[in-house]
Amino acid sequence: VVGACRQHVAHEHRQAAVTAHRDDLAVGVREYAAWARLGRIDQVHRQAGEALEVGRTWSGPCGGADVLVEVVDPPTPVVVFGGGFDVAPVVNQAVGLGWHVTVVADKPAETLRRRFPKAHAVVASKAVEILEKVSLSPRTLALMMTHSLPQDRELLARLLPQPLRYLGVLGPRSRT
Repeated sequence: VVGACRQHVAHEHRQAAVTAHRDDLAVGVREYAAWARLGRIDQVHRQAGEALEVGRTWSGPCGGADVLVEVVDPPTPVVVFGGGFDVAPVVNQAVGLGWHVTVVADKPAETLRRRFPKAHAVVASKAVEILEKVSLSPRTLALMMTHSLPQDRELLARLLPQPLRYLGVLGPRSRT
């Protein structure tokens, strides 16, 4: 391989590193400009966009070069609602899996930071304010561990309409 051209492409929450290799000449700034003039960059962007939409790595010929599109998802977002001591092992496990963990509880932020030092973020919030204070997406895993039936009811009313990947509730089956 004589040369390579690297470019980053983004689609929603995913990113891709695009690497194009050619055996016959160096692919550098000049070649990138030539590709752009010939419309080949658009072909590479189109292929990268398709790979990002399906979330799969792709490689093959494109725009006169062998192209690799490596799809990299950001860490899975986990939001744990509750500030009890039983939340700490869950936070530790999720962080150990490489997930991005946010703890939300109706306690002072400093207390939450001390209790959950491995959490990436802590949010001091009442259940009625969560949608304004916490970012939720179709990739989010949400866990309710409040140990409070009134808070659980309030949280469920706000979380059920959200497009979450997973919503888990800690508690007796009879009340959940």
